[in-house]
Amino acid sequence: MYKKIIILCVNICLLINMIMFNVKCIDEYKYLPYKHDKVIYLTFDDGPSPNTNKVLDILNRNNVKATFFVIGNQVEMHKDVVKRLERDGMCILPHTNCHNYRKIYDTADDYFIDLNSCVVKIKDVILKEPVNFIRFPGGVNNELLRESVLDEIKSKFLDNKYYFIEWNVYGLDAERVPENSDTIYNSTINQLSNKPKAIVLLHDGYGNINTVNSLERIILSAKQLGYKFRTLEDITEKDF
Repeated sequence: MYKKIIILCVNICLLINMIMFNVKCIDEYKYLPYKHDKVIYLTFDDGPSPNTNKVLDILNRNNVKATFFVIGNQVEMHKDVVKRLERDGMCILPHTNCHNYRKIYDTADDYFIDLNSCVVKIKDVILKEPVNFIRFPGGVNNELLRESVLDEIKSKFLDNKYYFIEWNVYGLDAERVPENSDTIYNSTINQLSNKPKAIVLLHDGYGNINTVNSLERIILSAKQLGYKFRTLEDITEKDF
């Protein structure tokens, strides 16, 4: 009888030790620091234009892929540039067809008519459907996009599995006259500080030669800071 009790006590002690060991292991791993990869998504709005080819030359020279939110009317005028974007492995996404805030933001229907026109023009050139990311001209906080219209657009996005992408780094290159390429470079790199995931807003439209002149320095500095470059087509589920 005593022998059985002793054996039972020993087994209980072993079981408690095993439980305590497992809890200790769980606790130890619980507080290990999680290592985040530093990822940067370079995005360009308002093209294509002749400046887009210059941007592509820099990206290819530095073995970097980027995302381009294109305007449908510009796609019609620069089909050769869009074909090059596709050929060079860039991500091509819709930014609306006309980029006229007053026209596209009057009603949700106006917005989707314009957006779908842009999507069709992209498909006609690259012969495939772009992934379901879009960017609002001016972002969601622009003063011409009323909250009621935005809510209706968002509801239809969810129904059609569309997602809008903003940014958390802005190079100030869509201001009326960026002072020079240094302004764009400094703004971009300063905002990258302490951001493990960065979606950078730049522009490749007709007036954005200062963006072109700052781009290589931005890329080289981001690499020195340890960032890996991805396109939104390759976004991971965790980043999304």
